[in-house]
Amino acid sequence: MLKDTKANKIFLIILVCVLALVFSFDHFWEKQGRDNRGEESFTLQDSDSLTIKTINNNITLEIDPAATKASASIGGNETDNLTVVRNGNEVTIQVSPLNKRFISFIGGSSSRLVVTIPSVKLNRVEIASTNGEIDIMQDMEAKQIEIKNISGDIDLLNLKAEDTLSLSTISGQISGFSAASDKKLTISTTSGGIDLNKVQGLDIKLQSISSNIETEVELASKGDLKASSTSGRLDLKLIKAENLNLDATTISGSITFNDLEQEGKKASLETGDANTDVQLSSVSGSIDIRY
Repeated sequence: MLKDTKANKIFLIILVCVLALVFSFDHFWEKQGRDNRGEESFTLQDSDSLTIKTINNNITLEIDPAATKASASIGGNETDNLTVVRNGNEVTIQVSPLNKRFISFIGGSSSRLVVTIPSVKLNRVEIASTNGEIDIMQDMEAKQIEIKNISGDIDLLNLKAEDTLSLSTISGQISGFSAASDKKLTISTTSGGIDLNKVQGLDIKLQSISSNIETEVELASKGDLKASSTSGRLDLKLIKAENLNLDATTISGSITFNDLEQEGKKASLETGDANTDVQLSSVSGSIDIRY
């Protein structure tokens, strides 16, 4: 018994030493990545399309009015492969993992991808990640914008699309100041929340499964809004809503219009010419509308 105890102690000491070496190596490689960021520059003009894709890397998109060229940079610790490819008017930035070091399964981390573009009006912007966060903390405008994530958050300042704007996550949060489209706007999440100060569009669709949707909605005249949640709450403020044709349904939640709780599980109202359709539905979450 004493021999087993002594052997266990020796094993634990060896294990601690190995882990210390591993974390020292990872810290060294992470510092190498910070100090030796690789960067690629490329031209980006009006009417070009930009696609950004990563798996584990966080993404930051910056807009620099003084820039004459665009750039993409990532840490130089040799754990990620950055490629920038132009095909006609299409520019694709992609980060893929290289073969991992034999010890990186214990704690390796991916470097943040930073993309800086000039103030150009792009035809299409597509940003996609699997596990990384996506941050767009400056105003951006394009004809079409699509941002999608699986388990990472999407944070934005002001996004504006002439044609279509789509934001989607599975378990990540969608948050920011405003998302607007002259035509179609779609925002969807499964278990992540939707927390935007304002959304604006002609054809708006807001959808969540288990999280709340809280935002101010500016719906164009003769527009269409569909908002639904399964177990989350719908908390919407409708502005410029003089001509509403509104229907709300829930199974076990409550329905409130302008702080007045409605009777039953279905409620409707009309204002003005009633040419702006609003359809709201929830299974077990409450519906709270102000207009």
